[in-house]
Amino acid sequence: MISGLKRFLSIPFVYDLSQEFLGAYTFRKRVIERFICPEANQRVLEIGCGTGKMSAFLPDLDYIGFDLNPKYIQTAKTLYGGKNRTFLVGDINTIDFSQLGDFDIVLAIGVFHHLDDSEVQSVCKNARATLRQGGRLVTLDPLITGNQSFLEKSLIYLDRGRNIRMESEYRNLVEPVFPQIRIHIIELDFPMFQYTHIVMECIV
Repeated sequence: MISGLKRFLSIPFVYDLSQEFLGAYTFRKRVIERFICPEANQRVLEIGCGTGKMSAFLPDLDYIGFDLNPKYIQTAKTLYGGKNRTFLVGDINTIDFSQLGDFDIVLAIGVFHHLDDSEVQSVCKNARATLRQGGRLVTLDPLITGNQSFLEKSLIYLDRGRNIRMESEYRNLVEPVFPQIRIHIIELDFPMFQYTHIVMECIV
């Protein structure tokens, strides 16, 4: 079931429709406004940018996004590409962050729960190396709390990411690289239940 869903969601317009239906884009826009707060003179790198929708919520700044799915990137270029918006096909395990320059903010929105522990640690190290002093790696992922409802547990099971973690597990992966972390626990509200997420601001 999961593999079939993953193939279906790899189609850009299906992915975007699903995110709109679930309220994920509205939720992520709120995360940008509340926790990320980008400024027009900053440089932003987005890891796993998908179809580029997040870039539409940012001010007129220097943005680079990359994703493994070339169909997503083609859609991103078509819809959001242009001045100060660059989209690249790239794998987190092979892309050379140093070739992209220095950044004020690195975004990993809905990324870490798709990665195993070693991949998360690699992303953290690469992000740390490319961030300017005072810069931040900002992450957003679903969270296991141990007291979730049946519906919320079902969403966790259906998620394409197979590495949804508890707060302590996310923190333990990030802290060796970013000792200064601000953690926020927030809810994505559905009509009948909530879906718990964690935002981590990892500061250089």
